[in-house]
Amino acid sequence: MKKIFVMASSGGNLYHLGGSSPDQLMKELNTQVKEAGFVIEGAQFIATDASMDALKKNTKA
Repeated sequence: MKKIFVMASSGGNLYHLGGSSPDQLMKELNTQVKEAGFVIEGAQFIATDASMDALKKNTKA
């Protein structure tokens, strides 16, 4: 079985695809990954106060 590592954030397009609910997003992603024959080996999810497409030095994470 192929292993993948997921890196995601709460900003940008991901927010509109479920980033406002990280738990639900990761559950859905895990379902789709399994269907494709992969397994999630690890994940890093970053939540910020603003879109990561336009981060500033004072943006909280």
